[in-house]
Amino acid sequence: MTEVNQEFVGGVNLDPGYKERFLEIQNSLNGVLGGYSNYIYLVFDPTGTEEDAKPLFDRLEEVQYKSGVLWTIEELNKYLSCLSSSDPGGRRTSTTNPYSICLESLAKIYAYRNEPGPPTVTNYAKLALHYAHEYFHHYQRVHALDRGLDYQTDRSNPETTVQAPTWWIEGAAVAFQNAWYKENWHSLSLLKDLTLEQALSQSIATVADSRVYKENRRNIMGYGDSEKCTPDWYISSLDETYDTYTGCSATFMATAYLGYITSYKTVWIDIPQDYYDLGFWGSLEKHAGMSKQEFYDSYNEFLRTGGPDDEPPDGWEPPENYISEHADFLKIVPESD
Repeated sequence: MTEVNQEFVGGVNLDPGYKERFLEIQNSLNGVLGGYSNYIYLVFDPTGTEEDAKPLFDRLEEVQYKSGVLWTIEELNKYLSCLSSSDPGGRRTSTTNPYSICLESLAKIYAYRNEPGPPTVTNYAKLALHYAHEYFHHYQRVHALDRGLDYQTDRSNPETTVQAPTWWIEGAAVAFQNAWYKENWHSLSLLKDLTLEQALSQSIATVADSRVYKENRRNIMGYGDSEKCTPDWYISSLDETYDTYTGCSATFMATAYLGYITSYKTVWIDIPQDYYDLGFWGSLEKHAGMSKQEFYDSYNEFLRTGGPDDEPPDGWEPPENYISEHADFLKIVPESD
């Protein structure tokens, strides 16, 4: 993928199949989201030698990821992260050159979300969802450009960033990964042996299905036993950062609510298209017609309206073939252009 400056960097002892499968999934994602540059995916075998992992050490030093670290297998395990970042050009300078770094251990992708053991087809289905989720985060970050995406980007001066809240960053990525997978799983050769039922039963997270909808609303209406999602829980500014997140999963369902009252095109495309110029909340107000507090008030009221066993309303989750028919990421044009 040199034409879009994306990289797979693996330890020399890895089976070539890991790279082949990553590239196939990534090429599919590029065809949907677009081929955004400076995305580096690195993976190593934690049981391998230092020499096996040398390609990772060299590349991480080149992009000045965790400058000053003397890389070893132990240090790689210490700094596992997806997505992290580095900027060897100097952040907010004329030579800025930011990278998104996804550093993972083979221990994770060897049997993704399952018991350790030989790779299976269903493990790779979950891995495809995982790759889609993380690349969507890169897409979100790229459209924030030099401002930085979230409140954690510049902790001393968060007002200078786009200020994208945690609930949207994660919720939008989860909604995208599942919609992309449903539309594209059959084009991935590694999943060719799955039946339709097997393919569509795969998931690593969800924010918009009926089960999650009912579970969160039942808890908030006082019919559940959750210690975090209780009748006195209300989404607020606390749920905008990873550090202060209150722990109620209804937080991330706010993304589905935003998609319901506007569209998933708004969630995925329109808001990122304008948040460099307007900030996240300015972009939300432009496209949803609500201020931050108005949106929170509306969502909190919605969670407490109707019955605890009501099904989600139409538009709560992306309908079949939504991306191919309604959400064309390749036509995204920032307002400043």
